Amino acid sequence: MYEQEAEEFNWTHQQQQEQQQKQQKNNKKSQSRNENLENSFEFVRFTFFCLDYYVILTEMFYAAIFIAIY
Repeated sequence: MYEQEAEEFNWTHQQQQEQQQKQQKNNKKSQSRNENLENSFEFVRFTFFCLDYYVILTEMFYAAIFIAIY
């Protein structure tokens, strides 16, 4: 009887350990996904910043030409 209870306890303990290991793996995966998303958002923000900067400089250049001509 005690042996059966001990086996059940070991089995449930082993199941809990397996679940914890699976959850840790999933947490690591989601953490790396979040980091990748953050990196891509930073890249997109940087790209739009550069495009905005380019557009502003281009408009200033065209305005200078327009003022110089007229």
